[in-house]
Amino acid sequence: MPWQEQSTMSLRSEFVALAQQEGIAMAELCRRTESVGRPGTNG
Repeated sequence: MPWQEQSTMSLRSEFVALAQQEGIAMAELCRRTESVGRPGTNG
């Protein structure tokens, strides 16, 4: 599967839009955006 090119700003915008949805957990945000949660958190 080839890499998808996305700008940092588009990734941040997607993360913020998802974070503003009620009931979404940090772990789900990280899975959807393929990012890693902060160390020491349950995400």
